[in-house]
Amino acid sequence: MPFFQQRVSVPANGTIENVFTGSQFEFAPYNAAIEFAAVAAATGIIGDVSTGSDVVAEAFTVSDANRTPLLPDDYVIQDVVASGERIKLRLRNTTGGAIVVNVAMRLMPVR
Repeated sequence: MPFFQQRVSVPANGTIENVFTGSQFEFAPYNAAIEFAAVAAATGIIGDVSTGSDVVAEAFTVSDANRTPLLPDDYVIQDVVASGERIKLRLRNTTGGAIVVNVAMRLMPVR
């Protein structure tokens, strides 16, 4: 089961349009069930998730637990993607200081 994990710094009052840009998992390699997790070091991060043309989560508050995402606690966003669909996680910082966010994604093949 493929797994993606990354630690990103979202700039003050800034946006990361897609955490997965440039990753081999930016586009689903096959039909899959997908789970997302995001945990920030502080309050103030807002997230949006989309897969293909599906808006999966809009303007959700990212947990401020300041740790690596835990399974199952932090994997609260789930969807099914078709092969080739773009996977997008947008992070917005609503504060005046940069905030580190730990992001994880799991892909489970669906036949």
